[in-house]
Amino acid sequence: MSWAELEWQAAQAAEQQVPRHFPAPARAAMLEAVQKQLLQQWAPNAQAHPAPGAWDAHTAWDSRQPPGREAHPRGDVRPAPTPSVDLQPEPCDLFGDTAWFPLKAAGRPPAYPGYPAYPGMPGMGMGMPGVGQEKPLDVPEHAQALQTLTSALGCRVTEEMLEDVPKATFAEASRLLLAVLGFMCEGPCQPMLRGNVVARGPHLPMWQGITPHVLLREWFDADELLGLFGQSAMRDAFESASRGPQRQFVTLLSRTAFVEAARPGSGRVLRIQWQLIFQQFPEISLVRALLTHVRRRCWEDSRDRSRSRSRSRERKTPKSEADGESVRFFLKNTGDLNEQKLRLHFKHYGQIMSCNVLMDKRKKQFRGMCFVTLKPEGFYKGKRNTKQMMIDWVLEESHVISGIPIEVTQADEKPQEDEEKKRDDRVEERRLARLDKEQRMIRSVGVVAPHLMDRGEKLVPSPWFRRWRHRLEMLPQGPNSWSLPQLQGFCGPLWREVADYANRTGDKTVKEALAFFQDAAGERWSFIPSADLLLTIGDGMVSLTALGVFLAPSYLDPVAPPTINTLVNIAIPTFASANPAPLPQMPVYSFSANPELNRMQKGNFDDCKIFIGGMTLATSLDQMMRGFAAYGKITDAVVMTDKMTGKPRGFGFIVFETPESVAAVLADHDKHHIDGKWVDVKRASSDGCPMP
Repeated sequence: MSWAELEWQAAQAAEQQVPRHFPAPARAAMLEAVQKQLLQQWAPNAQAHPAPGAWDAHTAWDSRQPPGREAHPRGDVRPAPTPSVDLQPEPCDLFGDTAWFPLKAAGRPPAYPGYPAYPGMPGMGMGMPGVGQEKPLDVPEHAQALQTLTSALGCRVTEEMLEDVPKATFAEASRLLLAVLGFMCEGPCQPMLRGNVVARGPHLPMWQGITPHVLLREWFDADELLGLFGQSAMRDAFESASRGPQRQFVTLLSRTAFVEAARPGSGRVLRIQWQLIFQQFPEISLVRALLTHVRRRCWEDSRDRSRSRSRSRERKTPKSEADGESVRFFLKNTGDLNEQKLRLHFKHYGQIMSCNVLMDKRKKQFRGMCFVTLKPEGFYKGKRNTKQMMIDWVLEESHVISGIPIEVTQADEKPQEDEEKKRDDRVEERRLARLDKEQRMIRSVGVVAPHLMDRGEKLVPSPWFRRWRHRLEMLPQGPNSWSLPQLQGFCGPLWREVADYANRTGDKTVKEALAFFQDAAGERWSFIPSADLLLTIGDGMVSLTALGVFLAPSYLDPVAPPTINTLVNIAIPTFASANPAPLPQMPVYSFSANPELNRMQKGNFDDCKIFIGGMTLATSLDQMMRGFAAYGKITDAVVMTDKMTGKPRGFGFIVFETPESVAAVLADHDKHHIDGKWVDVKRASSDGCPMP
């Protein structure tokens, strides 16, 4: 029995043993574990050599399908996709968010090279409270960070962890960052998908023991976990790891900071603990500089685009350049020989594809040099002429034309032109020319011409960006694991183009960031930041979750940033102040504490009441009162809301204690700003409306 047949029988047996009520991802992991256990029992000495495209229980949604078929959540069954031929993976030590630390299976896992195989990591019931250990260990003081991390991940410190505390701490810290990003769901994540991630994610071996909402609350609402990453102990643990996990750890920190800055209500401001993390890991700034350079390539100014050539007028490659059998020869000392005489002489060696006689444009005279392109044709020494035979034939013979001896050598082959590079160079040249024109105009007349000011900066997707987004649409919708051949075949060539572009156009910082991802010898990539590339190219399309990579079935085009500087400013972190400025002390106000006065009642005239209009819908009552607290004591205030929806309507009323306060407010009519916006202040009339 072949190994494929044995593997198929084990899969069928595992299907009968594992209950069907488990969530699909957790059930797939258990199916694989049971299948491996059965294969070890049936053929302990057999070696697995799965054929390309073999059935994989991790990615199959329904393991009842035969090998070579894949069932999708929609219910349709189609052949398993095969990797693209022109998109080959890039060799690297670590790819994307691949878990490099040991994962749990049905038994004790094999040790990761250089890292302890500790059973405290959650998985298949191991490391949970009451399982695997009878009593907790006495954790030393230098392992307190490890204990905090394991507690947040739902496991406990074990003896194997204490054998190498720095490496165990780094492994748990990496898994914590992966969990935070996975359960936060980077990218456009629909509520149903987010619910499935939170419900099914903890059933996977990698995340067992984690309670998602508790972990996220401890990370974003408390400072203990975040503060661990800014300590010197975490840097020591970072130095103990190999290059691949180190690079992944830095990108995880950068992405986690982006997620926190994008949370609603944060104002893109990071907590003060992040400042210590950026100081402990300066490599984060390098990674962000490289990714900013990539984002800048995704957008270009419409003023710098070429409008001289349409897609239907693309230059066609000449036949002489397209044919791989053609050979170019360089002729020297041709004198005054014209093209006709040269063609007449060389037509015996093969078919002449082109003959270019160089001439001086000013003097209109021959320069004594020529290029001739020949293609093998006919016979030579009784055999059909080939490319190598034609080269030997032309170079061996002596060439004399009209009594002029000619020196013939094989010309260097023309390097293949990079159209993408040429286009980038043209766009950059036009941009520099435009900026130079504007600077000269400012120096001469003091201002830029009105017709140039009207054409402001407008960013549009670049052809490179559109091309890779089109390729991204061809990937499966998911869930896709990082070991998927199509995913690796997409990110590999994309990273090669990013590296080539960074080497060609990047500054010193960008090139240092690119070298940061290489191994010590500079010959191989130690880590490829595939997750960052997918989030950049798949803006609005790709979602990265704890269950894998998802592609949205329907999506919108990415929103262009206002300016290029916006892309740069996004990568620059803004930290909260350690000593925030104290807010002005406000007295304790009584809001309608004396209802018998009816000072806020509509229809009652009160010369101490003012109307504030033109406020933003996000302006609160405290903000409105704080803006007018300096003019006198406020006895009552209200922000009007919609009776049906309860949302603010953008205006409100304030009642002062004395009419003098109202007069002072009206005297500064043009100076009132609330929440960064000018507001219109008027005296309120008897009907509750502003007086003209």
